[in-house]
Amino acid sequence: MAILLGANAVWNWLFFRERDLWISTIFYVPYVTVALALAFVLFRVRSPLFRWYLLYLAYLVYAAWWGIRLWRLNDHVSQVG
Repeated sequence: MAILLGANAVWNWLFFRERDLWISTIFYVPYVTVALALAFVLFRVRSPLFRWYLLYLAYLVYAAWWGIRLWRLNDHVSQVG
């Protein structure tokens, strides 16, 4: 769980502080990998948190869509400079 929180902190720093949509999108892939690994562990140990964690995984799908859409909407900004 601490690894996921650390990865989330790095992603937030890349996205909001550095405003680098490209790197934050690339970093999203290992972040989702860690999140899926945690989901697998919760499922294997039959944790009651697993069902709640599925909501977080659904949020990650939405966040990916939102981030890619934001990147595409701001693509013209990077081409001007």
